[in-house]
Amino acid sequence: MIILFIFPGVFRGGSATAKGAAKAYTKAYSSCSAKKLVKTIPPKLLKYELKEEDMSKKEFIELIQLSLDFQKGFLNGKKLKYKTVDSEKIDKDDIKDLNDEFKEEGIHVKVTKAYEYKIEYSVDGEEFNTEYVIVGKVGGRWYCIDY
Repeated sequence: MIILFIFPGVFRGGSATAKGAAKAYTKAYSSCSAKKLVKTIPPKLLKYELKEEDMSKKEFIELIQLSLDFQKGFLNGKKLKYKTVDSEKIDKDDIKDLNDEFKEEGIHVKVTKAYEYKIEYSVDGEEFNTEYVIVGKVGGRWYCIDY
């Protein structure tokens, strides 16, 4: 009980920092782990997505895992490495627009801060993929809000 009180963030989803959220996403992607990827999504956004797709969380994870397994086949057992090459703070007007979009869709998520990270993935030193990941602060935690 004392441990939960001292370290409450350890047992929740999301991350304490924007950089931590981007890292959690890229680690999950590079390790081809759908379970870890889903943990980077804000709970209310995930709930909305499950309702829209008429899926259980388990089915959603299985669907994502199928896609990741397909990607894994291209790697032929090689490790996918990543590095963050750039980050940019998203301005307040763009955050307002993002929140307005969520509200219009009926998604009860309010982003208070956000960053865009440019991530480069490579295999054996060769570029494999470049991705832009948007992380946002939702309810005091940082999550991937553009997955």
